[in-house]
Amino acid sequence: MAGSITESRNTFLGGNMMMLKFACVGDGTLGTFPATASAYATGGYLSRVVVDPGATPPDAAFDITITDVTGVDLMGGKLANLSETNTFETPPYYSDAALYGDKPFMGALTITITGNTAINAIIDIYVFVRVKD
Repeated sequence: MAGSITESRNTFLGGNMMMLKFACVGDGTLGTFPATASAYATGGYLSRVVVDPGATPPDAAFDITITDVTGVDLMGGKLANLSETNTFETPPYYSDAALYGDKPFMGALTITITGNTAINAIIDIYVFVRVKD
């Protein structure tokens, strides 16, 4: 069975903030995940990301990138070498300035997961986006 990433959305704070959940299941043969563009996050400010490995854990030190139309990793590499068992949370990181904070983005966010060969691995990724002031 091919890997999949399914997106769902919840909004709060008067509609100014949304939480996107990307429910990810690795391929049944190779453990890979398809790169997936968000249907909901098409511009705004990326505020926070939570990664929660599931009951069928991915390989240790798997990597996630979140990019927009520029192709730059909006998380500044902070979602690299993640634990296969521990939940991880971080705001976006400006690697050139060594600062954390909300990051503006244009176009759809794209989730890419690499470094996994664990068959049917489960990862939930929660992405918090501010959509207007």
